[in-house]
Amino acid sequence: MATYQHTLTMPVDPVHVYDYVTEPRNWAQFLPTVQNADTVRGEHERVRIRGVSHGHSYDTEGYLRLDRHRLSMQWGADGEQGYHGSLVVRLIESSELETEISLELRFSQEPAGDTEREMEQALENIRDHFLRPQRRRS
Repeated sequence: MATYQHTLTMPVDPVHVYDYVTEPRNWAQFLPTVQNADTVRGEHERVRIRGVSHGHSYDTEGYLRLDRHRLSMQWGADGEQGYHGSLVVRLIESSELETEISLELRFSQEPAGDTEREMEQALENIRDHFLRPQRRRS
C-alpha cells in the first residue's frame, strides 16, 4: 500500500479551516485535480467528484465521514485503487492561534503522477485561501 502524508501550519482558527475543507463545494478551490464536487442527493455520507487527473477525466462517487468534535474527516473512492484519505485540523497547544492541518492519502496501488506535489499544493491552496489578501474591485 502506498501512503503519503503532509502537514501544514497557519495562524487561522481551526474551526474556520475545518468548515472550509469539509464542504465538498469548496474542494475545486483547493484540490488540484477537482473541477466539481458535491454531496450525492439524499445521502449525507456520499460525494460525487469530477475532474481531470494526469490527462484523464474522472467522475466518481465515494464516501465522506465527518467528525466535527475531532475536527477530522475521512473519505474514500469506490474503485480499483482502494483510495482513501483523512484530514485532521487541530490547534497547536503551544500557540495562541496556530492551526495544524494533517493530510494522509493511501492507495492499494501506486498512483500515477506526482501525488506528493499535489498534496503540497492542496495544503498551500487552503493556506492561501485564508492568508492571501482579498483583491478589491475597482
